Amino acid sequence: MFQKVHPSKLINGDLCRIDIYSHTYKATFSGYTYDGYCRFTNVKRIDNVRCKDFCIKDRYVYKFVSEKQKIQDEMERRALNTIISNLICHEFDWYS
Repeated sequence: MFQKVHPSKLINGDLCRIDIYSHTYKATFSGYTYDGYCRFTNVKRIDNVRCKDFCIKDRYVYKFVSEKQKIQDEMERRALNTIISNLICHEFDWYS
């Protein structure tokens, strides 16, 4: 899942999606240039065409956010609720 973020919130190595004009690219954020541009490497167009690495400035990008942690947290919450409900013999919901 990709989430819209400002480039100032990116960390080296983040996988990003960048929309420029009518093309969409997948790239890896690799830091900033001396004049404030964001540098991206491993740039590929969505149709798998390899592109030259590039820099952008003042443009929102979409950072890849894994759903795995959210799924893991939900599973642990359900397990905890079940265990505590069985211990106290009453329906229990730790948090929603």
